[in-house]
This record gives sequence, structure tokens and C-alpha cells, in this order.
Amino acid sequence: MNWLIFLAAYLLIVGAIGLLTYILNSIGLMTIARHRQIQMAGLAWVPFIGQAYITGAVADAHDQRHKGTDGKLRYWLLGLSLFLMALTPTLTVMMMVLDGGYPDNSTHLAFLIPLLLTLLAGLPFTIIWYIAHFKLYKSCQPANSVLFLVLSILFSLSPFLVFAIRHYQDGQRILLDHQTI
Repeated sequence: MNWLIFLAAYLLIVGAIGLLTYILNSIGLMTIARHRQIQMAGLAWVPFIGQAYITGAVADAHDQRHKGTDGKLRYWLLGLSLFLMALTPTLTVMMMVLDGGYPDNSTHLAFLIPLLLTLLAGLPFTIIWYIAHFKLYKSCQPANSVLFLVLSILFSLSPFLVFAIRHYQDGQRILLDHQTI
């Protein structure tokens, strides 16, 4: 009985932390997108797909403003996130079918192939995701962009960092003429 209470408390704490990071990241991304006049800034509230698109759009706006080019990171992140959302459940079902197909229920090489495919498919998304975050950080806090990227990779702090820098552009605090979050 004690383990059920522990499990419930653990799930409640993990859920609360997950919800908090989702809300902070969404507010931060939406605010940054609005400051950059990015269309459909409200997509920041759509988990995974919308947040990937808005992160890429902010990175593209930074490139457009400073380099005069459009890296189309928003489309790469959108396409890869849609691909992963379709691929992951498919490969998960494949793993369950392959695992259940063996009489001794042991893990065989055939079970590992879908797992490796999922990992390999997620690698390009992860690389582009962190490139886009670096550009997002650079657009808000250029002096701290490398530090923020390292903290994001090592400690998954990007939702908190995005929220903290939401009112900055090129290292300067944006003066607001009205109250915003």
C-alpha cells in the first residue's frame, strides 16, 4: 500500500513539473514570436508540432534580420516532427508484435531494429532543434547563447530559459507599452 502512495505522489510531482515546463515554454515562445511579428504565434501552445514550428520561425526571423537569408528551419522542424509522430507509434507497434512473436518472449535482433530506426530518425530532429534554439537564444541574449545552449542540452532547461528571455531582443530588454505576461 505504501508503494501506491509513493507512486501516486511521484506521478503527481512529475506531472506538475511537466505541466509547468509546458506552460512556461509556451508563454515564452508565444511572447518571443509576437515580438518578432511572427504569424500564428499561438501555435506555441500546440505541443511538439506547434512549438517546433514557432521555435524554427524565431530562428528563421533571426537569420533573416542578421544574415538576410531564410534557413527554413521552421519547415524542417515541422516536417521532422510530423514524420516522428507518424513513425514512433508505427515502430512501437512493430516492436510489440516482434517481441510477442517469440515463444520465450526474449529480445532478439529483430526487436532492436525498430528501436534503432526510431533513434536514427530522431537524431536529425534533435540536431536541428538545438540549432534553432541556439539561434533563438542568440536573437534574445547573444552574449549568453552558448551558455544557454549548453544548459539546454545538459539539463533540459530550455523551457525556463525561453521564458526568462522572452522580453529581450539582441541583448536589450524590449520596452513594453502595455502589460504582458
